[in-house]
Amino acid sequence: MNYAFRASRMYRTKRENPGTNGLSQRRHALVSVAREMVDRARKRSQFLPDAVFQDPQWMMTLDLFIASEEGREVSVSSLCCASGVPPTTALRHIRYLQEQGIFERISHPNDKRISLMRLAEASRRQLARYLASIGSDLITGGQSSASGQTY
Repeated sequence: MNYAFRASRMYRTKRENPGTNGLSQRRHALVSVAREMVDRARKRSQFLPDAVFQDPQWMMTLDLFIASEEGREVSVSSLCCASGVPPTTALRHIRYLQEQGIFERISHPNDKRISLMRLAEASRRQLARYLASIGSDLITGGQSSASGQTY
């Protein structure tokens, strides 16, 4: 089964209705940078389908960041899909990131059978700082350099 394709389809469905719901301009810009990173990773897989360039931990982290900035909750099963790897592999990565204090698992308020995941607040802040630091170069394709050339 092509997990990256399935996750890509799911991601596009979410993006068609971004639901910014009053996000500040800065937060919206950070979400745009995170989405651009996800899109580039997926595009890379389209051009080199037989190569293994997967980084499920990073893909899940970006997905949780986008969801937190948009005020959405993410179930464990949805996060597994976003990883682009088989669910058992994704669960192993989730467990590791949870042990490191990067992800937090919480119970669904109405359905105790569902576990929700979110970025720990310190991780969310650090990721926001990282995305802000690379944001302008990523969105403009590096055109902000003095020479205007991209290498």
